[in-house]
Amino acid sequence: DFNISAIAAGLRYDYAEAPQDYGYRIITTSSISKKINTQAHVDSHVRANSRMYDTVRRIGGKRYDRSLYDGMLRIYNSGMTGKGINRSLAEALADSVSKRCPCHNRLLKLQIRLTLLLQKLLPARLARQLPVAAYLLREAHWRKKKTAIINSLIETQKH
Repeated sequence: DFNISAIAAGLRYDYAEAPQDYGYRIITTSSISKKINTQAHVDSHVRANSRMYDTVRRIGGKRYDRSLYDGMLRIYNSGMTGKGINRSLAEALADSVSKRCPCHNRLLKLQIRLTLLLQKLLPARLARQLPVAAYLLREAHWRKKKTAIINSLIETQKH
């Protein structure tokens, strides 16, 4: 939400020239990411998703709808690695866009129902990922492309 709001406000950004200097804690039991299934966390995601839709739609109309839907799937998918489905998060995300983009609401609800059906036959993670396979493939392709761009920039700076 912060990044979308900043870009919508016309703020510019650039990559830092200095080498990166940050740390990332991987093993911890107190991390907020360990509490990802709380109702407060679900509500936070839903508010951010709703604001993102409103901001992007206000600026670009419906032209970025697929990207908005992918963003919603990123929220839906990101907190559930190795797990099935967080039904309350998924349904709340779908409901949050019901008036903004009814087709996204119906599509995510269909994916939720399909996941719940597949969970009776398949491992939970696979059951969640199959209905969003097209998104996951686009995401993997974008990650690969982004890595190539970053590597190209690093090579350019070396010369």
